[in-house]
Amino acid sequence: GAYFPMTTQEGINANGGIAKINENNLSNYYINMTATYNKTFANDHALTLMAGWEYQKVVSESLSGENRGFPYDGVKWHNLDLGTYEKPIASSSKTTDQNASFIARLNYTYKDRYLLTANFRRDGSSNFAANKQWGNFGGISVAWRMNEESFMKPIEWLSNLKLRFGAGITGYAGSLTGTRTYYTPGKDYYFNNKLTSGVALAVLGNPDLSWESQQDINIGLDFGFFNQRLSGTFEYFKKEVKDLLGYRSLKSFMEVSTVAANIGKTQSTGIEISLKSRNFTGEFKWDTELNFTRYVDRWKERNPED
Repeated sequence: GAYFPMTTQEGINANGGIAKINENNLSNYYINMTATYNKTFANDHALTLMAGWEYQKVVSESLSGENRGFPYDGVKWHNLDLGTYEKPIASSSKTTDQNASFIARLNYTYKDRYLLTANFRRDGSSNFAANKQWGNFGGISVAWRMNEESFMKPIEWLSNLKLRFGAGITGYAGSLTGTRTYYTPGKDYYFNNKLTSGVALAVLGNPDLSWESQQDINIGLDFGFFNQRLSGTFEYFKKEVKDLLGYRSLKSFMEVSTVAANIGKTQSTGIEISLKSRNFTGEFKWDTELNFTRYVDRWKERNPED
């Protein structure tokens, strides 16, 4: 709590002291359970399976009060009723956010040469209305260690050559909400020469708000020469974000100016190239790294009114 005594400028302006009290509580509950299975068979095949479930609940509560015009300073904020302010201030709030996920992943390698990873997850969020709360997301990646092939073994100066490809979709629930329409106090007015409490629309819910999703495609090549004295990567990527979470402008006659919405689609494409050389490896070490990146971002879909 805080108290501004009658001897301060704040207390003088309030015709007595000012007492304020605030209380905030945040509770975070998290559960994560996974099961993993590993199996190697015929000496060449390695398989790992994982399945899991996770759940998180965050509860935030706040309580505050304020009064003015205290007859003396002794009680500070410990007895707000002693204040004589015409309309003491009291406010409270509570929000609950919940997220849950079902997760599955598969890893498979053959002769440590061919690699496969596949994953799937079903995510749920309380940010959305009941028919929009759950989304399905997943991805797959494959890689080929070409330098492990028998026909590449005679190339002694080649220490690494790996071709890889990945594609997947991930979901993002954000911090916006489509389920909450609520009002805010403070819009007071005088009626019959008496101050009367008033409220106004603060947030307009959007039951059509849904998950933002990101689709990624990556093609890469890792290479190394002369026992990795010279190494590098080349990568092409394409990223597309659909149902982007944001705010949509409303007409001027509406009570609020914006509403949470899925506002469009963006796309990013580009390449990344990196080179690294180990010039000296003895007591005196000298490495050189070069990186080059080029990407292009653009809107593919957007509400012209935003």
